Amino acid sequence: MNVQGDRVRLGVIGCGMVSDSYLQTLQRFDHVAFAACADMEPDRARRVAAEYGFGRACSTKPEPFPDHLAEGELDHLPPI
Repeated sequence: MNVQGDRVRLGVIGCGMVSDSYLQTLQRFDHVAFAACADMEPDRARRVAAEYGFGRACSTKPEPFPDHLAEGELDHLPPI
């Protein structure tokens, strides 16, 4: 695991309305670092990356995020 200091690098899949409530809560924790986010709409991924300080915004999600990007993932994709 590539923990950044004492922080876990987190990747987020899906940057829609639901993700905002999770991200607002997670940004309060010192042990969480926002590593990468992905969304099917590139502008939305870039907006979330800028707003929450993600190191990388992707228009499609690598399967899964490579270890050098994130140790954990939150999947906010709608169920099929």
